Amino acid sequence: MLASLGMAGDSRPTTLSREELGAVKKQAKRCWKIPAGWSEPRQVSVTIRFELNRDGTLKGSPSVVAFPASEMGKTAALNAIRAVAECAPFKLPPEKYDEWNDIQLRFEP
Repeated sequence: MLASLGMAGDSRPTTLSREELGAVKKQAKRCWKIPAGWSEPRQVSVTIRFELNRDGTLKGSPSVVAFPASEMGKTAALNAIRAVAECAPFKLPPEKYDEWNDIQLRFEP
């Protein structure tokens, strides 16, 4: 469902483990509701960006980076923003905060 998790605007490789990244994906995945009626993944695939505080809580409001230009795409994007807000706080190692404080997350079925 969630295809990628990466540091927004940063090409540095992350030292977060696969398990740490997977935990964020899994946590956000539980809260994302895909709009009914989609027939192709690209109709509802969205990317959002958000910042986290050191304790894993959301810092500010998530923003949409990319979404399909349709009513269904807009709904998928709003649902992704809602999912991140509802599923926070995220459990990540505080000592690696500089690597995960700014996240770009792709949601796709």
